Amino acid sequence: MTSVADRGVVVVTGASRGIGVYIARALAHNGVNLALAARSMDELERVRSEMERLGVKAVAIRCDVSKADDRAMLLTEAERQLGPVDILVNNAGIERVAA
Repeated sequence: MTSVADRGVVVVTGASRGIGVYIARALAHNGVNLALAARSMDELERVRSEMERLGVKAVAIRCDVSKADDRAMLLTEAERQLGPVDILVNNAGIERVAA
């Protein structure tokens, strides 16, 4: 059986806070290299630093997933810095509420 640790690179969107941080930690504990994406670079950089202390490679990439150009750049940068992307955890989201 293949485990997540057998996958090389995972992209996690919405990785700067909330459940995104917990997802990144769980993946790091399993030895997965991470491309962490969010709009807030200060918070994202703290998460990246924590993941590297857990012993994995991690990069912080500023990305607004509501913008097509940012999404394309995210994958390009993740692959450039870490290699081919194996898994996408699409945690970032936009909620639109209408009355």
